[in-house]
Amino acid sequence: MNHINCFLSLSEELETKYKLSEYNIYLDEKRGLVYNTVTQAVSEFENRVLSEEDLCDLIECGFIVTTETDEKAILRDEYNHRDEFSEELHLIIALTLDCQFRCVYCYEKHPCVYMNEATKTAVIEMVHNYAKSGKNISIVWYGGEPLLDYESIKTLTYEFQKICSNYGVKYNASMISNGYSFTDESIMELDNLSISSVQITVDGTKQVHELRRPMISGDESFERIIKNMIAINHKTNAEVHLRINVDKDNIQSAYELVCYLTEIGLTDVDVNLGMMKAFGCDHMCGNEAKNLFSMREFADEFFRFKEHLINNGFYHAVEKMMPEYKVNSCTMDAPNSYVIDPDGYVYKCISKVGQREYSIGNVRGEFNDKAHLTVDAFEVETCTKCKYFPICKGGCLMNNQREQKECNIWKFITEELLVSDIDFKLQENMLQ
Repeated sequence: MNHINCFLSLSEELETKYKLSEYNIYLDEKRGLVYNTVTQAVSEFENRVLSEEDLCDLIECGFIVTTETDEKAILRDEYNHRDEFSEELHLIIALTLDCQFRCVYCYEKHPCVYMNEATKTAVIEMVHNYAKSGKNISIVWYGGEPLLDYESIKTLTYEFQKICSNYGVKYNASMISNGYSFTDESIMELDNLSISSVQITVDGTKQVHELRRPMISGDESFERIIKNMIAINHKTNAEVHLRINVDKDNIQSAYELVCYLTEIGLTDVDVNLGMMKAFGCDHMCGNEAKNLFSMREFADEFFRFKEHLINNGFYHAVEKMMPEYKVNSCTMDAPNSYVIDPDGYVYKCISKVGQREYSIGNVRGEFNDKAHLTVDAFEVETCTKCKYFPICKGGCLMNNQREQKECNIWKFITEELLVSDIDFKLQENMLQ
């Protein structure tokens, strides 16, 4: 869309001092809806020239800036000083890459290797040093399947909790799991382990899920996973985040899964679509790769799926499907954010865990944050000129480095999402 100045403009007097933000997006000409991607402010304006009386709110919301303001330079300065915005150490810990599943699209090799005591000690020391410096600690238990080493999760958690308590910093944790290996005991322990959320993947209804995410044993997993999700949701304070990895083959089953969850009363979990991507021909080639969505196609499905969630009562999930301002792109260029594999090798991208050629060092020695950070989105003109840059920051840096540049989903769907959200909230207010 290109509606610059179509219904938001400045008087001649104000134009000497102010200008419209280059990050304004005009959502609806008839209603005069404007959105700013830096502040996330949305406002409705009449088709009129703005006056002095409008200034305070407009400046606060970012819709106008002074004529001498260089908005790109401000974003660049924030990015260069992003360390100052980081108040925590964010560790994604893969205690093992072992897993009972052999998902058809998985990029991991699943060696039967578990983190040894020397590596655990080094991780504890790392957490200690960051907590001592005043950083809060955030842990993601990852794998493989993290619950295959549940005892290590407990042991390390108690160490981390003790360290954080000693230095007066906050501790929180989450888990990414296949959802199968939970027991009554491990579910009831989630709160004590400070695990506030659990992400579980189900790839559609029972038949589709079993085909796409088969177990090595040949056993079925769908019903047990659903049972565990219900237990976590009802018996703990942990939030359940349901991820559905989709391509053209199973997208319809994702919609059917939502209907099934509605039938069993599980509408207060977060539900999100995961876009299947080809990370390499060693695991996804030929017909499988042909069934992948383009980002444009995925964006269309994302919007359709959001409406489906609303129609089925998943209001909590929908609230979290909106764009947010980002200082940096992802863990690749985030300060104090690392992925650690069972052998202690450190990575900046979660999709590269276990691939030593992408390691930046080892937790038992030294590692270099910028070892694989060779692309700067601020140097890509097509990115910095884009109105969506503040909520995207160049998209996937790993893809960019491999010259597989693909625009973030927000470029294709932000306007539709915002208008839909506004209409939904207006309807809610009318019904109240």
